[in-house]
Amino acid sequence: MREKIPITNELPKDNYGFTELSRKSRETTNPQPEQTLPNKEVDIEKLTKRVKEHARSSSDILPNHTDHNPAFTTRHHRSSNTASSTLKQAQNTLSSPERQFSKIIHNSKVETISDAVGGTIARPSGLLWGGIFSLIGSVGVLLICRYYGYEYNYLIGIASFAGGYFIGFLLEGLAKAMQRRPR
Repeated sequence: MREKIPITNELPKDNYGFTELSRKSRETTNPQPEQTLPNKEVDIEKLTKRVKEHARSSSDILPNHTDHNPAFTTRHHRSSNTASSTLKQAQNTLSSPERQFSKIIHNSKVETISDAVGGTIARPSGLLWGGIFSLIGSVGVLLICRYYGYEYNYLIGIASFAGGYFIGFLLEGLAKAMQRRPR
């Protein structure tokens, strides 16, 4: 058996005993406005005097501070020795399999190939169009297969992704070619 709590917008007559409690808390936390207004201007003046007394200039706090900090400047020519020594220090903290993997990944030939592939293969427009084509193509072929009773081939999703990726890649190339043309 389930009992329901009556839902009403009205509070009980005794307001669960909170009426007297809320009245008392309002009186203690919110004094009358006539008492606070004249003192407010005096308090502000006293506070500004106290702040000026306790304030210190930035030269007192940081006597050797200059605006030019070499730690925050950009380094245009980075020494390869510094980068390789930092990499070796980081690799020394790794376990043996992680260290071997790090050495393979940070090989100069692998980094060059990775940068070239990252700039061409993982194109956002290609991935977007590949995903759209894969979704539409897979759902369309799945519906056709269910309607006519054929068996669904899962390679259709991969093939439609590849076709959509290629189309997205071509559309991105066309868009860049159109932007380069002088008008």
